[in-house]
Amino acid sequence: MKSNCTSLHRRLGVLMGLFCALAWPLSADTVLSGSISQDSTLEASKSPYLVLSSFNINRGVTLTVPDGVMLQFSPGANLYVFGNLLASGATFTSNQVQPEAGDWGRVYVGNGGDSAKITMTDCVLANFYGVEVRPRGTVNLVNTNVLNTEVDAFYLQQQSVLSMNGGSLETNSSNAKSNYSAVNGSSSSLTTLDGVSIQGYQMGVEFNTDMQVNLAATTITNCHYPLYFRSTATLNVGGQLLLTGNTYDYARVDFNYMYNNWNLPSLPIPYYFGGFNVQAGNTLTVASGAILKFTNGGRLQVDGSLNAVANPGEWIYFTSSKDDNLGGDSNNDQTSTAPAAEDWEGIYFTDQSVDVTNLLRRCAIRFAGGGDKGGIKLYNASPTIDSCDIANNYIGIWAEGLSNPVITNTEIGSSVLVPLAISFEANPIMAGNELSLSDNRYDAIGIIPGTMQGDAHLVIRSLTDLPNMTYYLMGDVTVPAGKTLTIDPGITIKAYYEDWYNRHILVEGTLIADAKADSMITFTSVRDDNHGYPNDCNNDGTITSPVVGDWGGILFLPGSTGLMDYCRIKYASINNKSFSSCNTTVWIAETALAIVDADPVISNCEFKDLKHAIFCYRAANPVLDNLELINVQYTPINLSSISDPVITNITHTNVGWSALGLIGGPVCLDGTIRQRNVAGHDNISYILLSDLTINNGSHITIDPGVVVKFTQTNGFSGRTFYVDGGLKARGTAAQPVVFTSVFDDNEGYDANGDGNATTPDRGDWVGIKYRAAAVDTFNTLDHVIVKYAGDGGEGCVTWENAGGTLSNALVSNSYYYGLYFNGNANPTIMGTSIQNCRLDPVAISLTSNPTFTDVDFVSNASKAVKVIEGTLSTNAVLAPRSMAGIDNIAYVVERLDIAPSAKLTILPGVVIKFRTETYPYNTYIRSRGNLVAVGDPDNKIYFTSYKDDSKGGDSNNNGNNDAPEPGDWGQEYRYDYHGGVHIINNTVVSDTVNVLKHCEFSYPSTAIRVDNAHATVDSCLIQLCMNYGVSSFGSANPHVSNTQFYNIGLTPVELSMFSNPSFESCTALNIGYMGMTVVPETFSKSDTIPVRSFAGYDNINYVMSYPCTINSGCTITIPEGVTFKSMQGMTTGRLNWWGDSQTVNGFVVNGSLNILGTADKPVVFTHAYDDAYGSPADMQLNGAATLPPVAVSDYMYGTWITFNDISADTSRIENALFKY
Repeated sequence: MKSNCTSLHRRLGVLMGLFCALAWPLSADTVLSGSISQDSTLEASKSPYLVLSSFNINRGVTLTVPDGVMLQFSPGANLYVFGNLLASGATFTSNQVQPEAGDWGRVYVGNGGDSAKITMTDCVLANFYGVEVRPRGTVNLVNTNVLNTEVDAFYLQQQSVLSMNGGSLETNSSNAKSNYSAVNGSSSSLTTLDGVSIQGYQMGVEFNTDMQVNLAATTITNCHYPLYFRSTATLNVGGQLLLTGNTYDYARVDFNYMYNNWNLPSLPIPYYFGGFNVQAGNTLTVASGAILKFTNGGRLQVDGSLNAVANPGEWIYFTSSKDDNLGGDSNNDQTSTAPAAEDWEGIYFTDQSVDVTNLLRRCAIRFAGGGDKGGIKLYNASPTIDSCDIANNYIGIWAEGLSNPVITNTEIGSSVLVPLAISFEANPIMAGNELSLSDNRYDAIGIIPGTMQGDAHLVIRSLTDLPNMTYYLMGDVTVPAGKTLTIDPGITIKAYYEDWYNRHILVEGTLIADAKADSMITFTSVRDDNHGYPNDCNNDGTITSPVVGDWGGILFLPGSTGLMDYCRIKYASINNKSFSSCNTTVWIAETALAIVDADPVISNCEFKDLKHAIFCYRAANPVLDNLELINVQYTPINLSSISDPVITNITHTNVGWSALGLIGGPVCLDGTIRQRNVAGHDNISYILLSDLTINNGSHITIDPGVVVKFTQTNGFSGRTFYVDGGLKARGTAAQPVVFTSVFDDNEGYDANGDGNATTPDRGDWVGIKYRAAAVDTFNTLDHVIVKYAGDGGEGCVTWENAGGTLSNALVSNSYYYGLYFNGNANPTIMGTSIQNCRLDPVAISLTSNPTFTDVDFVSNASKAVKVIEGTLSTNAVLAPRSMAGIDNIAYVVERLDIAPSAKLTILPGVVIKFRTETYPYNTYIRSRGNLVAVGDPDNKIYFTSYKDDSKGGDSNNNGNNDAPEPGDWGQEYRYDYHGGVHIINNTVVSDTVNVLKHCEFSYPSTAIRVDNAHATVDSCLIQLCMNYGVSSFGSANPHVSNTQFYNIGLTPVELSMFSNPSFESCTALNIGYMGMTVVPETFSKSDTIPVRSFAGYDNINYVMSYPCTINSGCTITIPEGVTFKSMQGMTTGRLNWWGDSQTVNGFVVNGSLNILGTADKPVVFTHAYDDAYGSPADMQLNGAATLPPVAVSDYMYGTWITFNDISADTSRIENALFKY
C-alpha cells in the first residue's frame, strides 16, 4: 500500500488495511503484505491469497491458515515466521501459471532469539527455495508435503527443531539434485522424520557436527546419497527404513578425523568411508548389524577407542567398497569390480589407543591389509578381539611392537600371506582361535620385520589343531642393544627371500636360543617340508624344494652376546648386509651365521645345506663347540686374521672345501693366524676367500706350519696379501709357512675335496705384496714356501717402495716372476730358491736396490734379472749383480724409455740383453733425457741378444738350443718405432749427457740411433748388425770415435743427408756395403751434398735406399766426385721401406738440382755392384764375387733423376755419369 501521508498516518493505514483484509471478505486476488502484529486467521472464502513481497508473522503472534486456503507467492517473496504459523490442509505455492522449483523465496522460522514455530497438518509447501529454521525455531509437519525446493528443503541452524510425521520432501530441481539436501542440519539441531518420503536431492539427510536426527519408517530414494555425514552427528533409527534406489546406496562419511564420540546405528545400507581417524580421547561405537565399507587405500585408524560389539547371532562388517555381497553394489559399478585382499588398509590400532576400551566382538573384517599389512593392525596396542571372523586380507591380524592383544574364539580365514603376524616382542593372549590352513601363501605365524622395542620371548603357539605352529620371518628383524630375544625350545622359524634380500635376524643385543637335543630350534627355508607344523607350510606339496640361499641367516653385530645351543640352521645365505671396518664398507659373505666383533656361544648345533656356515669377522671370538657341518659347498667356518675363536669338536660331512676360510678385506687390528686342529684335520689348511689388506699400523703374524691356500675360482677373489702394515710369517725348517694354490694337494691336503680333478698351475693366485707404508722392520718371511702365484703381472712376492726380509724360502711356479722389486724397494733376500717360473726369477725396477745372498735359480724361463720399467722418470744407477752362481748376471730389457727429466747411469760390467715378449716386437732403450753408459777397457758394458750366452751366462736357460743372430733386438725398426739404443731430442753436448763409452753392441738390427740429438760414442764395438751400425737422423750430430764396426749387414752408417755426424778413428770390417745409406726425405732448404769420410775412405759412397724429394724453391747442389749407388731391394728403417726391386732410388726434383761434376771427377749414379766407381769402388769388398747387370733386361727400372713440371729450368747437369 502506498500513501502520501505522514509516517504515522502511513503506519496506521497499513494496520487498518490489514485489519480490513482479515475482517471482511475480499475479492479473488486478495493481497497479503507487510506484517501481522496480532493473532489472525485467513478465511478459506477469501482464498487464494497473493503474497507480492515479503510477509512477516510477528513475534508472539499466531497466524492460522485453515483447510482449503492457498497462499500464492510472487517471485522473490519470503515468508518470515517470528511467531507461530498454524496451518491445516493449506497450500503454500507459486503464483506462476506454470510453477517451478524456486519460483518464490524462502520460509524463515525464527529470528535467532525468540521462539518461533510452524505447525502444519495435511499441507503442501511447494515451488520455493526452501525452509530455513533459525535458532530456537521449530517446525512440526504432519502428513505435509514439501515439494520442489531449489536448495535444501530444510536448513536447520543451531538449536532448531524439525519434526515431520508422514508427508514427503521431494523436488524436481536439478540444482537441488546436484548440490543440496532434503534436510541439512547444524550443531545442536534436532530432526525427527517418521514415515517421511524423500526424493530428488543430492543428499537425503546431510549431517553436520552435533546434529541429532531421528529416523523411523522413512524412505529416501532417487537421491545421490541417502545419508551424508560431514562430521559426527547423532542418528537414531527406528522402524523400517528404505534407503535404496539412490545413485549410491550408502551412508557417505565424508570427513577424516573424529573429534567427538560417535555412535553408528545399524542401517539397511552400509556406511562408506575413505580414510578415517578416531582421535585420542574419543570413542567410535558401532551397533550390531552395521556395515562399514572403505574405499581403496582407506583405513580406520584408532587413536582413541573403538567399540564394535554385535549381538549374538549378528555381525558388524568392515569390508571393501567393492564388496557387493554386503550392503549391495555400493560403488554402483555392477560387476565391473570385485573385492580383493588389500582393497583397503584395515583397522589400525595405534599406540595412543586405549587398550581397555577397544573391543571387537562378532566383527567380520574382509579384503583389507593394504600396504602388505593386516586386516587388523596393532602397533603397541592391545585391544580385545573376540569371536570375530577375519578373512580375505593380506594378513589377518598384524600385532607389531609391544602389542599384547587378547584374541579369543576368532577365526582367521584365508589370507594372502599369513593369517597372523606378530613382532618378536608382541605377546598376544590367544585361546579358542582357528586359523585357516587353506589358500594362505604360508600356513604360519608371521614375524614382523623391524627393530624390537622391548625384550622378547618367542613361545610355542598352538592354533587350530597344530600344537606348535611354524613361524615365518617376513623381513629383517633387529634385536637392538640392551634388548634380549629368547626363543623357546622346539620352535621352527622359516623364511624365504620373496623379493629382496631382507630376511635376516640382526643381533645388536642378546639372542638366547637355548634348546635341547630332543627339541631343537630350527631356522630354515619356507620350502623345507622336513620341519615345522605344518611341515609344508607353503602349501605346494613337492612343487618347490629348498635351495641354498633361500633366506638371510643370523648376524651377531659388534657388542652383541648370545647363546645358540641345539639349533639347526639350513639353506641360509646372508646377502646385502655390510658393516664398516677400517673406514671401508665390508659386505658380509654368503654364510648362515656372521659374527662381527662379538663372542656368542654356538654349541651342539647343526649347520646344513649352505655355502658357508659361520664367518667370524674382525675381533670375533666366539665359542664354537660340537657343531655338525653338513652339505656345505665351501669353507664351513671362516675367520678373519684377527679373530681367535675357540673351536672344538667340529664334524664335517659332505663339505666342499674342508678347510678354514680366511676372510679378506681390510685389517686394522693386530692378529695371529695360528695352527688349528679342526674336523679331524691336524693343522687344518686356510683358504683365502678375498684379497686381504693389512692396513698401516696393523700387524699380522702367521705361526709355523700354517698352510694358506689362495683361490680365484667359484666367484672368490682370494688372490693377494697386500701389506701396508706388517706381515710376519716365521716358520721353521720342519714346519714352514706355506702360501699356495687351493688346487695344491701336496701342501696340507686336498682342501678343495676334488681328488685329482684339479691340479695347481702357475698364476692360480697373485701373490704377497709389500707396499710403501709397510713396516720394513717387522716384515719377515722366513722358512716359507710360496707357490703357483704371479697372476697379477708381478711376482709371487712383490716389494713396492718397501723393504723387509725373505729368507730360507722356496718361491716357485710363478706365472710371471718369482720376486718383483718396484720403486725404491730394498729388501734383503737370503737363502732363497726360485724355481719353475714362467718368466724371469727376478724382476727389478732400476730404482730398487734389493740385496741377494745365497739365491738359487732352478728351471725358470731365464737366468736373468728383468728390468720392469717402461718409463724411467727419475735418476737411476744400474750396477752389476751376481746371483744364483752367475757373476754379472744379465739384465733383460724389452722397451725402456728414459724421460726428459731422468738419467740412467750404467756402471762398468753391466750386461743388458734385449728380449721381445709383446707386439710390436721392437726392443730398445730410448733416451729423451740422459743415458750415461761408461765402461772400462777391461770391464765393458754389453748390449746384446737375449740368446747370447757369452755375456751374463745362459740367460734364456736353454743351453745351446739356439744361437744369437743379427737382428735379435732392435727389430721392426722404422720411423715411428724405436729400436736399439735410441737417443732423441737432446742436443746438449757434454761428457755426462748421452755418452756411450767402452760399450759393446751385438746382434741388433741397428745398434745406435740418434734422432735430432747429440751423443758421444767412444771406444765401442758395434758388431753383428742386421742392417746398420749407427743411424743419424734429422739434425743429429753424434760424435763417433775410436769405434769398430764389424759384421754389418748393410752399411755401417745410415743418415739423413744433412745431419751432421762426425767420425774419428773408426774402423770397419766385414761390411755388407761400405758406404753411408741415405734415408728418403724431402729437402726444403737449399744446400750442398756433403762429401764425407769414414774408416779411411775419403768421399765415401752414398747408398740411396729410396728417392729423396727436392721441394719447390729449394736448390740442391752435388759437388764433383760424389758417387751415388743403389740396387734393387735396398732397405731403410726410416719409413719401413724395403725398397723396390725394380726402381732406381735417386732424386725427384720439384725445385732445382745442380750436378757439378768435372771431367776428372764426374758425379756418378750407378749400381752397387759396379766396382769401377766410388770410394771404395768395390763397395762390397768382395772382388768379382758380385757384378753389375750384363743384360739390358736385368737393369734397374726407373729414373735416377726425375724433373717434375714444377721444377726450376735453371737446374744444371755437368759431367755426370748414369749407369744401369
